[in-house]
Amino acid sequence: MRHKIHPQPDLTPRYVSRFWSRVEKTDGCWLWIGGLTPKGYGRFRMWGREYRAHRISYYIATGTYPGDLQVCHSCDVRHCVNPDHLWLGSDFHNMSDMVSKGRHVPAYKPRAERHDMVLACLKDALAGRDGWQARARDLVLLADGARTGAEYLRIVELKQEAA
Repeated sequence: MRHKIHPQPDLTPRYVSRFWSRVEKTDGCWLWIGGLTPKGYGRFRMWGREYRAHRISYYIATGTYPGDLQVCHSCDVRHCVNPDHLWLGSDFHNMSDMVSKGRHVPAYKPRAERHDMVLACLKDALAGRDGWQARARDLVLLADGARTGAEYLRIVELKQEAA
């Protein structure tokens, strides 16, 4: 889920000075040493709102507020705020960059893995074990996971074993 896009902030000299006081400049990446989001991106508060530090760095360096566009990292270091490592792109550009650098992890699982996961979830549900509701969304894979007669019969067997 993308973070909320705030309107263009008014960058006063006080905020710019405070921003750079939270940056450790090295030969390559300029590392944000202020607060981080749970995903590791720098966060910077001004005017009562929280902004991503790399977006503010881009804004300070270029004078252009990114708005709905993403500020992407060429270095792939989430807390880097070096303007030379930042570029504007759409969701598509950012995802293409991720795939081209081999950082993409497929969201799907091979069919056999999905089937095993669904059977384990179904077994927990039928046995009335605690916590199975947390994995109930995996049950929707049943429709996809039980495409052959043999798989369907295995699910029927599990139901009979649990009864």
